[in-house]
Amino acid sequence: MRWRYGGGVGDDRRVTVPARQVRATFTADSITVYQAYPPEIVEAALAAGRFVPPFKRERMTWIKPSFRWMMYRCGWTRKPGQERVLAVEITRAGFEWPLAHACASGFDRYLSVSKRDS
Repeated sequence: MRWRYGGGVGDDRRVTVPARQVRATFTADSITVYQAYPPEIVEAALAAGRFVPPFKRERMTWIKPSFRWMMYRCGWTRKPGQERVLAVEITRAGFEWPLAHACASGFDRYLSVSKRDS
């Protein structure tokens, strides 16, 4: 994908945007992700400085690297059980490992030869 840079008259520089990218706040060692939780999980986590019960590691969760995307997905904190959003700083290794071991959740003709192979 190419976007035109509108820098001024006669400026034809182009910006190339990768087809797949993670937009997030990060450092060399960590990345900040966001997750929505019910108030009782958030209050306990904030008091302890880490996740403690009633948080359960077995619970399926969907983290988002974008705060605005998380807010949209949790209905701007109006969905039951998603009334609070935490910013969670995790290690880059902790974020990159699942990406390296992930699989597509749907068919992508650029990644698979056929739907049968996906």
